Amino acid sequence: MSKPIKKWECSACGDHHSDKGDAMDCCRPDVEPVWVCGECDMAHDDEDQAADCCASTATCPRCMREHAETSRQAAQIRVAGHCDHCNPLFPIEQEYAIDREHQAAQDTSASLPRQVRAMLIETGSAHA
Repeated sequence: MSKPIKKWECSACGDHHSDKGDAMDCCRPDVEPVWVCGECDMAHDDEDQAADCCASTATCPRCMREHAETSRQAAQIRVAGHCDHCNPLFPIEQEYAIDREHQAAQDTSASLPRQVRAMLIETGSAHA
């Protein structure tokens, strides 16, 4: 598990910057500190959330490599029984199923950018 990285988020476009000054110059917005997962680069409000983001892993039964549970390789393991490190070829049906599985793993309110989550909460379209 890699260590979370503190970055600065541009409130206008949502880009992450390593330097606060760069974030402020980006779109001339307000900037907020965020903690970014060292594995998947997803932003979180606090360091503990970022540290736990990719803490759970999926292990490929063929090559025994560990992959973050929300990674594409984890979806490959769930669908095809192996990852693309040990065998990069998948039939087209499995490719589609892997894409759906990976997208489903990413489609959680925690993976949405913070501005989108706030907008959905304000409109009542999301469960906080």
